[in-house]
Amino acid sequence: RTFSYDEDSDDRPIINLSSDSGFIDVTDGLQGELGGKMEAYDNAQDFIDDLSTFVIDFTVDFNTQHASGYDLSGVPGGDFFSMNSISPVTSFSVDSAIVDDVTLIAAAGASTAEYGDRDNLDLLIDLDETALFNSGAYTPRQFLTHIYSNVAESTADAGNDYDLYSAQMNDMFELRNSISGVDLDQEAMKLMEYQASYEAAARVLTVSNQLLGELMNMV
Repeated sequence: RTFSYDEDSDDRPIINLSSDSGFIDVTDGLQGELGGKMEAYDNAQDFIDDLSTFVIDFTVDFNTQHASGYDLSGVPGGDFFSMNSISPVTSFSVDSAIVDDVTLIAAAGASTAEYGDRDNLDLLIDLDETALFNSGAYTPRQFLTHIYSNVAESTADAGNDYDLYSAQMNDMFELRNSISGVDLDQEAMKLMEYQASYEAAARVLTVSNQLLGELMNMV
């Protein structure tokens, strides 16, 4: 039987096992090293999805608030963060226009505000303390902490499982060896006993043949 690799519509790996009628999907039933890698793949994808949710939601909320303010020239703010919707986690960054010109930061709350107005900047800072994620359960900082803690917990669980299953495997190997292992000294003694028994039986057979031959001669 052979294994084959495929992917579903979400790019998740699928492992098939050959059978007489074709292939059987055994992905969910995999154990051992390959099963562990599949589980790690699923966990990693969950973490990436959570990070993508953070980047998308935070970018939208921050850019929306930034657009309600005004920059140093009295112009409404543009996007503060930019990202690629296909891969938001790896493309998340401060907009290049703001990086090149910090006067475009819309810190003022009004276009005609006097020097020192930072009303919109305060609202942007307040976003860090606003419950924006998971139906209002987490602030941005709390949501990131939640993701990091899940990664740490998953890593610790994987390490503990590895230690536990390795210990179980070692115990099984030792048990098997204790049952099927061969003691050379004991086997040598048994071999000597069998050899002595064979020689004794051979002598009895020889004497019996001699006696039988003499008896036949007497008759």
